[in-house]
Amino acid sequence: MGTFSEFKSSFYSRVTDFNVFNCQEFNLLKVVLDGLKVDYFGKMKYRPLVFKAGWYASGFNFIYRIKHRALLEAAKAKFDAIEIAHQAENLIIDSGRVAQNKSLRTVSIYFENIREELGAGSCYTLFQNRCSLNYGAVLPEIFIVNKYNNYSNEEKKVRSDLKKTFDKIRSGVNFTPTELKNIEIAFDKFFNDYRFWSYFLKLHGFKKSFFMPHYHNEGFILALKRNNIKAIEIQHGLIATEDIFYVFPKTIAPIAQRALFSDKIFTYGQYWVNKLLLGGEFLPAQIDIIGDYQITSIHITEEKQKLIMDFKGSKPCILVTTQTFLEAEFILYIAWLSNDLLKRGQDNKIIVKLHPAEKKADYLPLDALSNVLIVDANVDYLLSMCSYHISVYSTTLYTALKYGCKNYSLNSLQCQDYTSQLVKDGISVLLQFDQNPLSIPANDNAFEVSYYYDGFEKHKHKLQEC
Repeated sequence: MGTFSEFKSSFYSRVTDFNVFNCQEFNLLKVVLDGLKVDYFGKMKYRPLVFKAGWYASGFNFIYRIKHRALLEAAKAKFDAIEIAHQAENLIIDSGRVAQNKSLRTVSIYFENIREELGAGSCYTLFQNRCSLNYGAVLPEIFIVNKYNNYSNEEKKVRSDLKKTFDKIRSGVNFTPTELKNIEIAFDKFFNDYRFWSYFLKLHGFKKSFFMPHYHNEGFILALKRNNIKAIEIQHGLIATEDIFYVFPKTIAPIAQRALFSDKIFTYGQYWVNKLLLGGEFLPAQIDIIGDYQITSIHITEEKQKLIMDFKGSKPCILVTTQTFLEAEFILYIAWLSNDLLKRGQDNKIIVKLHPAEKKADYLPLDALSNVLIVDANVDYLLSMCSYHISVYSTTLYTALKYGCKNYSLNSLQCQDYTSQLVKDGISVLLQFDQNPLSIPANDNAFEVSYYYDGFEKHKHKLQEC
């Protein structure tokens, strides 16, 4: 794909009229970008039904209902078990990531403080992944509840109009056959998402929904809008001018309000507001600051703390926080750094914290390295006890500023646009694959931490007012 900037340059050089993505009252620009960025066709087996003849789709769905009756009945039972004793006003879509708060109680990292401010009784949570929290429901366990049902007349009309839009795109934009297949799959995903959420939302009286992120969630956002539920996005990570799904070119402004962005986005601080204002997707009134709303805790179990401290020793520690799709580069660098430290006779240890979406099995080559430890632990704790922090372009680089860590960005070729901006902003120092951070002076950050992360207490009242 090249860098993100190269992806954007290629896309927007071929697409000059964004009305080609119009469908009914909405615009499918982001759905198209979703297909091209994720590359569904290249990464997984997928049988899109959205453009199949009605009789074929009906037959396929009928056979699935027969073959997987028990699975569908289980999903229906869990769906029917969702009870909102009083009509909750706020729907929360939570990734399921948890941490221990100051009272050592396991809570949602992203939404505990938000639920507390809104009032837990006024909120209902759907978790995108299974977790240890005992409220709400797990989305993957109920998502197929209506996926293989016969289409309603309204759904048939959506399918038909999606096909018309796809035909316009195929004839009007110079996309390759593989790109068109990815767009088709993205349309299918969008249609299935919309069907579920439309079905679910009509059963409950929500007024607002809080979630993250706006991209890959276009079917959900369309269902929110059609049910008059306000779509409120909470910043969850990095926002940069190089992003594919943030800081869109100003030329999309005429279709932005139709293009299934959130109605409002809350950011960590003014720095991120300024980034978004460079783009054409949000009006200034749609952007606001919520502050550092996430649970911040440096608590870990005594057992895990002992493991880390026994491994770390007395020398300053090097923390590497990895990112999805870059495991080959991280393995290459960590192996080099491990060997370089040993050659120099330096006792500094390397601790590796994997991205939550990654598996330890992907990093097996590192298990044999005596001065490397892969650990699943609270990243705030790790940052608090490490002196050097290496990533590429993660928001963890900004989090590290709170703990005085020396930040470095690996010079990944496909992320050079991101890393060059981080270096320019003084967030991190560029690190080559044959450089040891112990030998590279760190940058002094250009701004106070509060410029990136304002206080949640100062802004939390906005959750009730939005």
